Amino acid sequence: MRLKIIMSIVMLLISIGVIIVLLNMDRILTPSSLIAEKNEVVDTRLIARTINQCDIAISSCSVDIEPDNHITLALGTEAKAMVAFPIDLTVTGTFTSQIKSVSIAFSMQTMDMGVQLIPLVPDQSDRHRWQAQAILPACMSGSHAWIADLVLQLKAGTKISLSYYFTLPG
Repeated sequence: MRLKIIMSIVMLLISIGVIIVLLNMDRILTPSSLIAEKNEVVDTRLIARTINQCDIAISSCSVDIEPDNHITLALGTEAKAMVAFPIDLTVTGTFTSQIKSVSIAFSMQTMDMGVQLIPLVPDQSDRHRWQAQAILPACMSGSHAWIADLVLQLKAGTKISLSYYFTLPG
């Protein structure tokens, strides 16, 4: 009898913990929640921005990082869930020769569908371009709202992180 009471208490505590986690899902740190607001520089090794002025599922989106560094990200014009689409990144300026690696992580804005982390590879014929292919899952709730967290790791250790909020066509 004593063991049953102890087991019941343990199960109750576990259930309470799960409920607390579920109620605080919007506060759990994700790559996009680590991004500074208002285009602030978080520290000397991280440049982070949230890009809201354009929808990369509709057209390319260009961002000036510094006066002489320009980043343009585009998804294929046919980007939609469950269909492979291209990712095309163009980087101009002094960052071009300093890039060590580039990756993009896709996550849903309103539901945890996991994170699809995709490395971009340099275009052998154009040192300013990086490319990849992606397939995003379809959400059973019907949501099409996504976040693309683009990360450029520079050789000197600086990390550039850009979060793009976009909507895939239904």
